[in-house]
Amino acid sequence: MSWRQRAFRRLAGIWRAIWAWRAPRIRPTAVADLPNEIEPMKLYLVGEEEAWQAAMLCPCGCQAIIQLSLIRRDSPHWRAWTEADGSASLSPSVWRKPTCGAHFWLRRGRIIWC
Repeated sequence: MSWRQRAFRRLAGIWRAIWAWRAPRIRPTAVADLPNEIEPMKLYLVGEEEAWQAAMLCPCGCQAIIQLSLIRRDSPHWRAWTEADGSASLSPSVWRKPTCGAHFWLRRGRIIWC
């Protein structure tokens, strides 16, 4: 790899980091039922008293709806929580293997690509 390619990759990485820092954060929204129209930049926590499902639009841009179980008895299941700044986090990572292949973490409202 030439020095130009290395320099370009380094600059591209710096640009992505700056953009990710300035990008708006994904916010949690509690709902009783999943709405027909899913809005970008929202993590829907579905359930009346306690959330049993999390849903969001795929961050890769394919516009697919990602639905994740928050029920501990289910396998697999995820944990969703609201950070002190009001942003959303998910654990573990989300990997959409059969479709678009998006693999990411949602931490403090930001998408961290794997």
